Amino acid sequence: ASAIKERLARKLEDLECRRHREVAELNQQLSLEHDRVLDLRAHKERLQARLKQAAQRLLRRSLGCDAWPSAMDHAFRAFVAAHPVNSLENALEFCQAELERTNSELDAMTERAEKAEEEREAL
Repeated sequence: ASAIKERLARKLEDLECRRHREVAELNQQLSLEHDRVLDLRAHKERLQARLKQAAQRLLRRSLGCDAWPSAMDHAFRAFVAAHPVNSLENALEFCQAELERTNSELDAMTERAEKAEEEREAL
């Protein structure tokens, strides 16, 4: 009976040693994974910062005065492209005003002619 107890105690000790060893290995793996996660987070932050810097450089380059064509060039090109349309709109407004003035003069002359004709018929 004591031999069985000793054998069971030895098995229990072996199992306890194995459990301690496995727990130590798992703790080591957990620590390595934790360090890896921290490294990945730091790498992500570095990449985000570099991406923001690249975007800011691109924006500065496209809006800065050393860029060609500059923002003023783009605005001037848009203004020049819209100039013929604006000129035609102004000419249209002028022609419409002239037509309106001419029509009112025509109406006034027609009235005067009708009055003169009525006066002539009355005589």
